[in-house]
Amino acid sequence: MATSMLSNASCTTPENSSVKSRADHSVAELLAHLSVSTPPAVTTSMAASVISAAPTPVYAIPASGAHNHSELSAFIAQEHDAAWASFSADELITAVKAQLSATAPDQQCHGLNAWQTMLCLEKLSLEQLTALSQWCTQHCAPQEASLCSIVNVKSGECTENCHWCAQSRHYHTGASVYGVKSGVECIPAARQCYEHGVSMFSFVASGRKQNKHELQELLTTIDEVRKQVPIKLCASLGLCRADELKTLYAHGIGRYHCNLETAGSFFAAVCTSHNQSDKLKTLEAARDCGMELCSGCILGMGESELQRIELSQQLRALQIHSIPLNFLHPIAGTPLKQQHKLSFEEIVRAVCIFRLANPQAHLRFAGGRALLTAEELHAALSAGVNATIVGNLLTTVASTSIADDREMFLQHDYILPPLPASTADANNHA
Repeated sequence: MATSMLSNASCTTPENSSVKSRADHSVAELLAHLSVSTPPAVTTSMAASVISAAPTPVYAIPASGAHNHSELSAFIAQEHDAAWASFSADELITAVKAQLSATAPDQQCHGLNAWQTMLCLEKLSLEQLTALSQWCTQHCAPQEASLCSIVNVKSGECTENCHWCAQSRHYHTGASVYGVKSGVECIPAARQCYEHGVSMFSFVASGRKQNKHELQELLTTIDEVRKQVPIKLCASLGLCRADELKTLYAHGIGRYHCNLETAGSFFAAVCTSHNQSDKLKTLEAARDCGMELCSGCILGMGESELQRIELSQQLRALQIHSIPLNFLHPIAGTPLKQQHKLSFEEIVRAVCIFRLANPQAHLRFAGGRALLTAEELHAALSAGVNATIVGNLLTTVASTSIADDREMFLQHDYILPPLPASTADANNHA
């Protein structure tokens, strides 16, 4: 993981106001700014291709994993392919399908690079873009829907100043505050999830990281749940050290979650108490000890569409296979409380961006999905969402019922895992 590729710039967002973009640029303007010849076919403006909300360059991680700093716009220019630039919409669709089809089923498919993604956004109608993203999902992504659930195992009093978070001690939101839950408190939720075909149960704790005493309490809780319920376990416990992650892995945590949240160029606009490189170090350490990785974003915090491309490329470079797509749920008391919801088109285009860059991933509905209309939910599923968090989230509700979520995926022809008869039967056959 290329932790050195990310911006450490700092800026603040005034409370009681929305994060605002600094500038809008078309693809042509970006290339002209870099003294790069503008392909004649690329002349229209992107919906919102902002360089940065802060007076700092946009950094991206090239798919090759190179370690030199590069403005995203320059990186896109470097990936400029004259042949692709001259394609019509139909030719572009054919080229994308050919590229994604060239990867064998058992190999890693790296998806579209930033330049190719921008071409798709520029040249294709929303209907064409959605159809292409849907084709990508059907031919490259898992066809079995992935259902996971989380338990807020420790809540509130977080030292960090993440501008979206109800659990930060910097803001007055009325969020619950409690210490580490016991296994007895968590087992019923884990059992219910398992019996409804949910494959992963995740322990999520507030805080930059857990102290020694809290971690020991969490290990006890994890052991108790693992003993009683045969469900796969995940954890999201902040910026853990390598030795702590190894201990978690030894106690049955097979996946670690740590959201990048937003593009590296925009992160400092919504959090200054830590930076994205801290998150990348945690993800790298989790992967090194044998864990699967889960990392995604919060959409709608004021980032531009170009910055969504930037983040999709970071996840592409990291080969993340579980990508939660959170949609900002503005919380009263937080600096983003007045942020506007994304439009229907912005939601669909965002899903397409992440799918085309990460064709083999589970794109997962996460926080804020309750704010989406039925039309937006089904459009996102058509565009490439093939996973979801079910039940309650940290401070909000994900869905009304697991059964409703299963039915939703069936309507889009996804395969669902069979329901076990009961945890008792499962234990008897273990």
